Amino acid sequence: LCLTWHNKKRSEMPPSANDWSPSSNNAWSREDDGGSSFGKVVYQLRPMWVPILFGSISAGILMPNISYIGMNFFAQQYTELRPDEIHCEDTPDEYYCKAAVNDNLFWGAITGAAGSVLHFLLGPILGALSDAKGRRPVIVFCSLAGFPSLLTLLLLVYRNLSLYYTFALLPFSELPVLAVWFAYIVDLIEDQTDTSKAFGIITAATTLSAMIGYGLGTVLSLKGGVTAMAVVDIGILLPYLVLLLPETLPESRRRPVKWADSAPGIGLSILVRNGLFARLSTVVIG
Repeated sequence: LCLTWHNKKRSEMPPSANDWSPSSNNAWSREDDGGSSFGKVVYQLRPMWVPILFGSISAGILMPNISYIGMNFFAQQYTELRPDEIHCEDTPDEYYCKAAVNDNLFWGAITGAAGSVLHFLLGPILGALSDAKGRRPVIVFCSLAGFPSLLTLLLLVYRNLSLYYTFALLPFSELPVLAVWFAYIVDLIEDQTDTSKAFGIITAATTLSAMIGYGLGTVLSLKGGVTAMAVVDIGILLPYLVLLLPETLPESRRRPVKWADSAPGIGLSILVRNGLFARLSTVVIG
């Protein structure tokens, strides 16, 4: 009876060093590693949090208002009202606002097509430059290239500057730097088995921040939304990117630019490397 009671108490106790077995060790390590691994990845991604959180909030603020900015501009040619009297965000059913929709869609399609061509032409080159010179210079350059279009947007909202200046500068704000940011994230992660977890965390934080920004954009007026976006971009993001963003690619891992491999379209061969890639590419493109 005493022996039975002793064995029962031992079975209720956590395993000791003398009772070690591979299965018991794995169970305990899996239990401990879940939370610690998540915290470790979040800590390793710390240089990303300012760009992710504030950049997504800024983009979210603009989303509810961007189409009305164009409509207010194009509506001027369909009415004799002064520019400051046109508020298609408040009166979208007015005839001059409805007439401006087609113009707004047309120029939106033009700038979208220009941005797509720019992505195709410059994406491989920017990626190769980031591998040769480091991630930070490419990210800072592409970010700075987008600020002139923000300034023209501010002047449009407050001083009725022509929207065509913004359209002319808009492709520079859409340089294909996203792939460089992805490489930046991969550089930050010490254990490559945590890469998928890192991208999941980044995606969740981006979505949540954009939702917060969208909510702010719906509450603020058109001018207030554009002003808030400019404050975030110029007051927070610009100083951080220029002064505080660290480099993640050490000199030992950099390699010279191979211009032959940076030509547009060269990397597309990966899309048909095997049957699975070809099917996935068909689904995405279709």
